[in-house]
Amino acid sequence: MELYTFLAIYATILLLLCALVTFWAQQIKADIIISPMVGFVTGCLYHKEVFIEGGIEVRSYTIQILMGVISLNILWEIQNGLEE
Repeated sequence: MELYTFLAIYATILLLLCALVTFWAQQIKADIIISPMVGFVTGCLYHKEVFIEGGIEVRSYTIQILMGVISLNILWEIQNGLEE
């Protein structure tokens, strides 16, 4: 497979993945951050943090998708009303 063909397939897959993730993120009313990176990195990260703020339990989630020189970050929070 030629390099051009590989890059075209890679870019198409990444664009489809970004479109699907962005659509999903809009459904859950998440913040979407797209930022450039210095260097070349690929991978994914998932983070969940639970904390109490003013008597309310807050769950903070982060999904980060690293695609070469672009980082796609999705951040959202879920609040549950817990009384102290």
